[in-house]
Amino acid sequence: MGEAMRDEGDTTVRTDGTGAPLSGERELTVELVLGRRYLGRHALRGQRLRVGRGPDCHVRVDHASVSREHVELYRQGPIVAFRDLESTNGCHLNGRPAPQGVVAAGDVLRFGECIGIVRERTALEDGEPFGELAPGLFGGAALRAVLSSLRAAARSDIPIMLVGATGCGKERVAQAIHQFSERSGRFHALNCATLPTTLAEAELFGCQRGAFTGADRARTGHLRAAHLGTLFLDEVAELPLAVQGKLLRALEEHVVIPLGDTESVEANARIVVATQEPLGEAVARKTFRSDLFARLAGFRIDLPLLRNRRAEIPGLFFHFLDRYAPGATFRIEARLVERLCLHEWPGNVRELELFTRKLLALHGNEPVLRGNFGRECLEGANGSTVPTASEPPASKAASRRDHDLTKLRAALAGNNGNMSAAARSAGISRRRAYRLLDPDRNGRT
Repeated sequence: MGEAMRDEGDTTVRTDGTGAPLSGERELTVELVLGRRYLGRHALRGQRLRVGRGPDCHVRVDHASVSREHVELYRQGPIVAFRDLESTNGCHLNGRPAPQGVVAAGDVLRFGECIGIVRERTALEDGEPFGELAPGLFGGAALRAVLSSLRAAARSDIPIMLVGATGCGKERVAQAIHQFSERSGRFHALNCATLPTTLAEAELFGCQRGAFTGADRARTGHLRAAHLGTLFLDEVAELPLAVQGKLLRALEEHVVIPLGDTESVEANARIVVATQEPLGEAVARKTFRSDLFARLAGFRIDLPLLRNRRAEIPGLFFHFLDRYAPGATFRIEARLVERLCLHEWPGNVRELELFTRKLLALHGNEPVLRGNFGRECLEGANGSTVPTASEPPASKAASRRDHDLTKLRAALAGNNGNMSAAARSAGISRRRAYRLLDPDRNGRT
């Protein structure tokens, strides 16, 4: 692409990072992101889709880094192809320079400071590309499709089972179900993986003072705490077998008998459970009761991994920036957004949130959040720190955390986000694994 071929009237400002392409076999959509906002979605059907700064383009991107006619996407039989229109800053497909090529769902196009993310079209294309879908739950088309099937089920009493890897947002979705249900009681969450085996029964069903050694006061119990509301049992497969039978009775009769008592107490809670693997596998291993499984398996929802909903990654990143750096005016390089979209995120949304906090801690005072900052923070998350002889004990403790977190992240990637398998593979307890991924919420590691 020589200078002799360039339009003399093109006033595009050259950048050191540029555009990218898209791909598809089925009906595809490209979602465009510029700076800290979505520009909208555009269907990739039969027509050609020319993108640029000029008035004759099908999609106008008003930014100095984008040429007047920058890139064109078009159907070529069953596929979607693209070609760079001799732009100043070129195109990148999935992080690599590409003057032309074919795009598919999940591909990331970068041209100038604009990002295009290709995804398959869903049945629900109305609404904003990204936004708050329920109180505290943010997402785009992929998550909106999940929630659409939940709204009707939420207003019934049928139990709902959420299946998804660690960090996928199961608790946020459970809270949305509670909102949709319009039940008068509260939303109450319990992570069964952190429930001490010896106290599980008292924690779930309550107890009277003196019911056992150490019971210095009466406890309501989680089921009664969610009376007329929603009880969310995360990692339900980790419930001790000894209490599963009593839980089944409580769910069927809507009553509990606290430890140390002989009288039943009403506990009418709507149950939403979550697991990282299908409960049928735990039933086959005889670590979960088949009758309780049958009672809980009313309506199953599989939550997609973050890497399988790339179009939502920029929006989540911007949301976390607004949460942890409200009012900040820094500019965001397209290469940073591109890098985030292409990352595998074994810890899913939780990992993206922690990445954002780390990025702000290191570079929050910079005027521009650059692409290499992303590489630095992501690589730092996967590398351990080796303590020196002069390091104080606190640094050595931090090094141990980094070391364990490194092993855990690698194990999560190798076990498709399954926390149980990853913790076993990394040689750490599940409780420590949760604390490593979310230290602020779960306490010290």
